[in-house]
Amino acid sequence: MYQSTQQSTNSAKSFLHLDALRDKATAETVVIEAAAREITQRGMRVTNGAVILQLITEVQKASDPVQIDLLLNALKIVVGMTPGEEERWAYFNW
Repeated sequence: MYQSTQQSTNSAKSFLHLDALRDKATAETVVIEAAAREITQRGMRVTNGAVILQLITEVQKASDPVQIDLLLNALKIVVGMTPGEEERWAYFNW
């Protein structure tokens, strides 16, 4: 089971292109990786869309303005890595 979880996490990181972000070790990267782990723990496939939905759910639950800002910045990163999503999300007041 550990190996399967580790493989899923590695797949998630590759799929989301987090390796490039990891060098910067940003707080947003940590948030994105946590969202990917949460998705993996639920037994779901990690995709950009799944991460976007997870981050939106976390934004809706958060009450701290700093945490909300961090989550929204992470959301921008994932949306920016998702082909074709930029136009769909353009109406948000980022």
